[in-house]
Amino acid sequence: MIGKSRSQNQQNLFKPFLNEFMNLNHELALLADKIDWKYFEDAFSEYYSNTGKPDYKSVYKQG
Repeated sequence: MIGKSRSQNQQNLFKPFLNEFMNLNHELALLADKIDWKYFEDAFSEYYSNTGKPDYKSVYKQG
C-alpha cells in the first residue's frame, strides 16, 4: 500500500487553511510577518531532537 505524500494541496472540509478565515490585515498577522522566526528556531533548536516524528514549525509554538 502506498502512503500519502507529505505535500498535499487538496483542501480538507474539516481542516481549512488558516488564511481562509483569518483577517490577514489584522495587526497581529502583520506583526507575525515582521518577526524573524529563524532566530527562534535556532535559539530553541537545542531543546528538540532530530529523531522521531517531524515537529511543527516554531512559528506555531511561540505564543
